[in-house]
This record gives sequence, structure tokens and C-alpha cells, in this order.
Amino acid sequence: MQAHRRRSIAALFLAALGCVVLASSCLIAPDEVTGPCKTDVDCPDDGIPCTQEKCAANGFCERKAQELPFGNKGCNDDNPCTDDVCQNGACAHKTADTPPSDGNECTDDACVNGVAQHNPLPDDTKCGLADMLVCTGGKCNCQKADECGTSTECLKFACTDNACASTSLEQGALVDNMAPGDCLKRVCDGANNVVTVPDVNDPPSDVAGDCKQKTCDADGNVTDTNDDTDEPADDGNVCTTEACNAGVPANHTPVADGTDCGNPASCGPAAGGGYELVPHDVCTAGVCTPQAPTNCGLYKCNAGNTACAITCAGAGDCIQGTFCDGGTNACKVLADAGNPCQNAGQCSSGFCVDGLCCNSACGGFCERCNDAGSPGLCIATQSGQDPDNECPGGDACNGQGTCAKQQGGTCALDLDCLSGVCEDATCCDLTCSGACNRCDLAGNMGVCSPVDLNMQVTGCTGSQVCDGNGNCKTTNGQGCGGNSDCLSGFCQDGYCCNSACTGTCARCDVATKEGICTNVVAGGQVSGCNTNNACDGSNNCKKLDGQTCAGGSECLSNNCPSDGGGTKYCCDTACAGLCMSCAGTKTVGAINGVCDLIKDKTDPDSECAGSCMGNGNGCCVFSGGMNICQ
Repeated sequence: MQAHRRRSIAALFLAALGCVVLASSCLIAPDEVTGPCKTDVDCPDDGIPCTQEKCAANGFCERKAQELPFGNKGCNDDNPCTDDVCQNGACAHKTADTPPSDGNECTDDACVNGVAQHNPLPDDTKCGLADMLVCTGGKCNCQKADECGTSTECLKFACTDNACASTSLEQGALVDNMAPGDCLKRVCDGANNVVTVPDVNDPPSDVAGDCKQKTCDADGNVTDTNDDTDEPADDGNVCTTEACNAGVPANHTPVADGTDCGNPASCGPAAGGGYELVPHDVCTAGVCTPQAPTNCGLYKCNAGNTACAITCAGAGDCIQGTFCDGGTNACKVLADAGNPCQNAGQCSSGFCVDGLCCNSACGGFCERCNDAGSPGLCIATQSGQDPDNECPGGDACNGQGTCAKQQGGTCALDLDCLSGVCEDATCCDLTCSGACNRCDLAGNMGVCSPVDLNMQVTGCTGSQVCDGNGNCKTTNGQGCGGNSDCLSGFCQDGYCCNSACTGTCARCDVATKEGICTNVVAGGQVSGCNTNNACDGSNNCKKLDGQTCAGGSECLSNNCPSDGGGTKYCCDTACAGLCMSCAGTKTVGAINGVCDLIKDKTDPDSECAGSCMGNGNGCCVFSGGMNICQ
């Protein structure tokens, strides 16, 4: 890190020199913040004479450009014909306004092209003190020093080898320190004058305990900087501290509340009974304060009487009216009813039953003292429980101090059962009414369940069976009064039927097929399909022969001949022969629906051509048992 810093400083110095050569001045930007700091002395010097390291208000170091401090030769280029100055934080070398003196008044001092020259003055030129001497060969001839001039603190005259010479002390040469601690000193100004300048190395003595450090600033002023390493005088209070904080004495600052002070802790008998701990005094708001005693509760003091005991090994470690619990090594109060116990000696009642202090000995049949609803109270064991295995077999307590059967057990009376219900000789979950509900069904013993579908049981009359839902129902083919009577759910034509049996010519009361929805045979007549109609055997109602029709599908015979026009009738045949008709008005028999011969010597349907009986028209003539056209 230091090597890197040295290289950085060297680079900046070379850059500054380059700026002088190329442009006579150069701006070097200040470094970034390098902090943290409290005073300027905390900021490391970057080695550049034209910058000053300052501690900024934000607590971080920064670099600022400055003029050369008095006597600082940091920018000296060893050329007497230049003035070495700072410009924008970098060294610059300007042509000197005053030629450099060689200390010989018999030479003419000048700078030529940046080079110092000292040419002899003409011989016999006056020189020395009050011009009492003359120059010869560029030297002021003398016999002794006081002929050359009067020496001062910053200018010294001498006569060497009969030649006057003078020496000017350089700028900053110390004359004296003046009064110690005033931040000032007397020095030569480089022009043979004595001047008073700041002295940063001449601070006054520090004042002990004021949290300040005396320093000198660059202007010769005495300044105070914070000194948190200083220590103010002790006030003698153990509950306060003395320190410096940000340059200000923080005298009598309270220590943290609760810090031990004063008398140590002690334990002993309490005035109102039992034992108590008097704690160590503690600091409160900077004052050593006694603390309120702390009661030891059920315990006595420890062996050293410095604290309350927190465990017990025997009754001697516990106060009166308590006992030492060997399981937890804790002092406990004799317990009231309902509190846990291990023996009767831990209970105020003198009874420890079922792990709790109990109000009585609680030794009766099916009695408990640890019921969740009333701990510590001896009551009958809840129905269905038998925590002490008092009941035989699979029985359990009934909540009234006796044993009873579990659900599904064999019984004779309701009192035999925990549920209070004895059905079908079985302890049941509820009253099981109806012939088709049982409590003794395999796989569901003790649960009131419906008998399986189609099962016959005592209580279902006649041919009734169970419907699987606990009801007696009538089977198909048996008489009924409504759908609810039937196992199938269909009461049709007065019988329980296998289906809804819709349609006029489908019935459930067909002889020998009662209870089965059956189509009425072809020609059969039933209510809704009678008088002039009959069933066709396919659950359709059709017209009988002789009824008017529009087509054969309306007729039971499937025949509806047209007969050459006019009204059509359902006919016993297709009646397609010549001079034949199913219309009674046309035929010999005069019966609608019966295919018969057309009346002799008539032709109502204009079937015949020719002449008949001289009328010029053809007609049907009966001949040989049949009609022919003539």
C-alpha cells in the first residue's frame, strides 16, 4: 500500500513538472475522499507541496490546492533565475522578478536566458559601508568586515582575502522562538528582514481533563482539537463514568441500570413468613439503589444464604405446608382436589385416586376421580368406558355404577344394554321398528339395518317381501291399490306390474300373465279400444272392418281399398277384383267392410265399357257366380 502511494505521489510530481515545461501551469484535481478523520493531522500527507490535506466537515479527508507555505522549498528547481510557486495545486517555475544576488556588490547580477550571470562592475565603483571602498577586478577591496557593512540577524558581512562578501540567510531561517507556546517564531524572509511567522510546532501545553488538545494552525492561531483519550476527574460515584465524548467532558454519565453496586445479595427468613432474597444493590439512573426483597415462594434459602433455593432434595428445603416432589425435585403446595398427585400425602383431602387429589376414597364399582369434566370429583364412570377393567367380557360401565352390554351383545331387556335399546335380542344402536328392519343381521350386529331386497320376513303379510329400505312391498302379479304398494313401484290395471305398461293395448291383467306388462292379442278389445276398434297385438288400437279409413294402417285388417273413389272403409280383404267393392251402398250384400259383388247391372265406379240394357253405358252383370262387365 505504501509503495503504491509513493508511486502515485511520484507520478503526480512528474506530471506537475511536465505541466511546467509545456504550459507554465497545470491543474491537478484533488484526490477523492480518503477519510475517515477527526482533525487535519489524521489525514496523511500526499507529498505534494502545493496541496494541503484537510479533514472536511463530513469526517473524511480531502485534498485542496494551496500556496507554498512560508519557507517551504518543496518546488525548488535549483535555478536561481526562477521563482518557484504553486499554481492550482502543482509546482510552477516563473521567470524571477529579481535577479539572484551572489553577495558581491561589485558584480552586476542578471539572468540571461534563464541562466544567472554575475559580471564585474567597472573598477573604482564605490562599495562597502557608506561607499568608503572601491571595486577592483570585480571585488570590493577591504581590510576588515565592518568596512563592508553592518551585519544583521539575516545578513552577515565578511572580509575574506581583502574582498568584501555578504551572506543572506535563506527564507525561513530561524532567528528565535519568541515566547514558548504562542504558535509563532521569528525567521528571515529571504530579503534580509526578520519577520514573525506561524509555528505549528509551538503549541501551548494541554489542560488535563478538558478533553481538548492544543494545536497551532497554519495562521499561527492556537486551536483546540477534540481529544477523547483525555480523562476528566473522577467524581467518586461507582454508578457514573468519566470520559470525553466529541471533545466534551462526559462527567458523571450513569452506567447501565442494573449494574451491581453496594451491598451484596443475602437470603433469610421474611417478616411475614417464608424466606426472601435481598438482592445486590444496583445502579439506577446513576445512583446506587437498594432493591426490593424477592420472596422465595415455596423454597428456603440455599446453603450459602446468598440466593433462594430453586430445587429440593427433601421436606427440609421447602416451607411449611408444602412437600418436596421427588419426581421433579420441586417444592409444591399440598394440592386441592383435581390436582395431580403420586400419593395421598400430596393432597389436602388425604385421597389420591386415579392420579388426582380426590374428594373421597372413591372405591365403589365403576367410579372414577379423573373424569375430564370434573377432575377431583368422584363420579360414576361414563357410559361405555371401563378404564379399570371392572366389567366382565366385553361389557362396560353404564354411567350409573353398574356394567351393561356393548352394542351387538345378546340381551333380554333394554336395561341390559349400554344403549338402552334391546331389539331382536341384540343390544341395538336405536329403536328398530318395522318388519324389514333388524338389529341381528350378520355383519351389522347391533346396528338397526334394513333387510335385503326380496327377503321374506315375519311381519310382511301374504306374498310381500322387503324392499331393501326397511319396508314390506307386494310382488308383481299381486293386487294393489297404488304404486307405493308394489316392490316394482308400478301398480297397473290393479296388479303390481314389472313396468309402467303404457299404451291402450298393453295390460298387466292379461289372464295367466298377471303382473307382466303384455300386449293384448290381435282383435282383442279393452277399455279405450272397443266398439268399432280392436287391438292389433302390437300395443296399437286399430279400426274394425266397416269403419271409414284414409289408409290401410288405420285398419286392423290393413285393408282400406279405394273402390274407384268416394268413402273408403276398412275391408276384410284387399277387394281388388273387377266389379267388387267394400262400400255397402254399392254391393249386393249392402254391408260396409265386406268385399262383395257390385249390384247387378250397375257400374258405380265406371269400370265397364260398352252398352248395357240399351242405355249406352257398360255395367256389371252377374253371370256364372261372378260379375262381369258387359
